[in-house]
Amino acid sequence: MIRYAIGEFSRIIGTNTRMLRHYKGIGLLFPDCVGNNLYRYYKENQIALGLLIAKLISIDVLLKETLMVLESAREGNPPRKKS
Repeated sequence: MIRYAIGEFSRIIGTNTRMLRHYKGIGLLFPDCVGNNLYRYYKENQIALGLLIAKLISIDVLLKETLMVLESAREGNPPRKKS
């Protein structure tokens, strides 16, 4: 399995490292692991998720809405509209 350091991963998905740290902080996208050097590493199979998040943000989907959709998908439930 290929792993990418945070800087390389951020370039691949078209965001910056600060945003990737923010995504982790809000529970949106977690690094696969943190090395002894405290670098965050992401797996190759996380690229699609990173690109999806970047695309949603580029079309002005709010981070909390993106998080809600991804949490629902992880649980296998369709997202529900708030009343």
